Amino acid sequence: MKKTILTLSVLFALTNFAEANTTRILHVDSPEFMDQPFEVLTSGSREVIEVNANNLELIEKLKDASINNDEVIFQYTDNEVSDLTVVAKQEGQVSSEELHPMLNYTPTDVESYDVAAEMFQTLNTSTKMFSQCFNRAHIWAKQLSDNFKVDSMKILIYYTKKYRREINKKWWFHIAPMVQVGDERYVLDREFTRKPYTDENWEKIFTKKMEEKGIYGYRCKVIKNIKEFYDQNNQDNEYCNIQVTSMYYWEPNDMSRLDKTGVQKTTFIDRELKMAAKEAFKKWKKVYQSLTVQ
Repeated sequence: MKKTILTLSVLFALTNFAEANTTRILHVDSPEFMDQPFEVLTSGSREVIEVNANNLELIEKLKDASINNDEVIFQYTDNEVSDLTVVAKQEGQVSSEELHPMLNYTPTDVESYDVAAEMFQTLNTSTKMFSQCFNRAHIWAKQLSDNFKVDSMKILIYYTKKYRREINKKWWFHIAPMVQVGDERYVLDREFTRKPYTDENWEKIFTKKMEEKGIYGYRCKVIKNIKEFYDQNNQDNEYCNIQVTSMYYWEPNDMSRLDKTGVQKTTFIDRELKMAAKEAFKKWKKVYQSLTVQ
């Protein structure tokens, strides 16, 4: 069997896959030219995996796993993904066009910016090096719920194929918790900021590289459903998308599952909190045990 060729930028991500054992294939993006690799977006990392276009058998398996929302285990040869095994299958259902991860969810209106800043300072910063953003955000959202009785949101920025091709190809998404303060929304991203930022200013941080390419004033297209992100016209013509979810959604696979099954997340799940704490935080058992779990 031919081996998949991977860039150095994803080797650490693949190590995470090996430790976590399973992941889901969210999207397989075909190249523009025959000598370019396929790009694979997974639930296990915000980084992009590149797959040699000649490995047709593996590419077909990746596409099938994406369509079926299968849970898979990657197999390795010489530290490169050489195959995958399907662990479990879920039958997809066509969801309503109106279904989105903020449906019937009302975030808490926080009293003031100062209160939001106080919340920000309480979030645990004892994170592991190279921890994944969605794990940090999930624990922080639970801490906001436990300690302040706040129903927060999460904000995601998704980078399209156009962005990865023209600006920077390393990441495909980032996520952080967000709270409502009157008419403003403030992002509490303690990994990258020293205080709460409005959602607009937070977005500017993560589109800064566009200015290095001479692109100024661009705002990411706002989407409700993740299918809008995967739309080919969006991938070809937009640089990035912004999506807002309730605090219960963990990572992009949750949004894909919502689209395929029509089942919304309305609670925190103990297993996910434990996995998030273990991956992202030092002394993770203490972090996990401090949470109110069901």
